[in-house]
Amino acid sequence: MSANPVYALCIQRAAERLGGFDELSLQVGISARLLQFWANGGGGPPDHVFLRIVDLVLTDDLLHADTGALGKDWAKKPTG
Repeated sequence: MSANPVYALCIQRAAERLGGFDELSLQVGISARLLQFWANGGGGPPDHVFLRIVDLVLTDDLLHADTGALGKDWAKKPTG
């Protein structure tokens, strides 16, 4: 049974965004070697690690999002 490709894609994207597997390793507390294994389709991480990786990717995506594409009200800071 092969690993879910979503694991590999998310891990690869997170590593690219953070500057490599060594930095991703520091962020999630998992060895770079194991992260590379998962990124190459060798199984998948535990749920709590995968969710941390997804959080890193989504946070980076939101920081670099074209807020115009999301609607003018999306990027407004709350007042008060």
